[in-house]
Amino acid sequence: MEILLFIFVCIISIPIGLTIFNIIFLFKEEKFKVKTVNLVDLLIFGLGIPLTALLIDFSEFVEWNVPVYFVNKFSEGGTYTPISFESLPTVIILSLVAFWGYLLPRVIGKWLSPVIAALCYSGMFIGVFLTVAITVQLGCDLDNFNAPFLLVLPWNYVICSIRLMKKSVREFSKNIAERNYKNKFLQFCKVLLSKSASFMVISFLLVFPLLLILITILTLFGQQPDSIIKAFTETAEWTLSQKIPPPRLDYHGHYLCTVAACGDERVVKPVRAGKRGNRLIVVNRQLLIANAFEDLIAEKLPKTHKIIRKTYDKIGLPISKHITTKRRSNLVYFIMKPLEWLFIFVLYTFDLKPENRINSQYLG
Repeated sequence: MEILLFIFVCIISIPIGLTIFNIIFLFKEEKFKVKTVNLVDLLIFGLGIPLTALLIDFSEFVEWNVPVYFVNKFSEGGTYTPISFESLPTVIILSLVAFWGYLLPRVIGKWLSPVIAALCYSGMFIGVFLTVAITVQLGCDLDNFNAPFLLVLPWNYVICSIRLMKKSVREFSKNIAERNYKNKFLQFCKVLLSKSASFMVISFLLVFPLLLILITILTLFGQQPDSIIKAFTETAEWTLSQKIPPPRLDYHGHYLCTVAACGDERVVKPVRAGKRGNRLIVVNRQLLIANAFEDLIAEKLPKTHKIIRKTYDKIGLPISKHITTKRRSNLVYFIMKPLEWLFIFVLYTFDLKPENRINSQYLG
């Protein structure tokens, strides 16, 4: 337990510590050694990218039209994706352009031509826009523990980009000012780009043709022209979402219901949606038979049913709280198979219309 706590503290403290250093460098970078700054930048991306990928995988996001379970958002299958899976390639490509827009001036800035340097700055502007959009999208979900940590890497990227722009824009402008061109148009461009403010403005304006080129290429590969907008709007339960998700499914209760809702569909074979109280649940044949058996016992032997129900409430329900993965659900499904056969034997022995009783369960 102490080891797990130590690992958890490290995982939390490292991103926070690197972010603090990054913010300090934004204002006082010249007071630190170049090796220290380079090491922090390397750790920000070297650790930030894989840790963010693991966090996204741990969150187990689902598309807006997939039913999720009526549990808190820390639980399996309980969080809708903040970025539409269909438009995710567009977001990934723009993120890569933003990353390379930062990496090239950071590593080989002195050897970049003015045009390439301006395009790199445009890529960094795209990264800033994406970060703002993702922040707005995630901003409403204060209950999701993962959301703030998903923003750590994007905002560190923004801080690193601002630092790089402050440091390198003067160098690029100075290099441009030292060049001479015989062509009048090139000389005019030189006058514009030789000033830091003009260089930044032109780099910002280049964002729009760069986006147009990227969107055109992505459209050729199957993405929609407005995928960057749909990436945030075709989602559910987030700030920019415009989709209404299906009703949440009941996760708790009878552990067979947990099996039906959480197990591998190829194993537990769900047959339809059902209704218990005011909530929708997913049911399979095994659950219908078990509930029909309980209904028969309650009808024929009410006193015996009370004993069975009381015993189950003490033993079965606590067990059901631990069935939170597909593997465990599949295992319980197979463990319950002998009881399922016993239930069906009793139903067909003592009920005149057993299938009617089975099929009438959880109809609401």
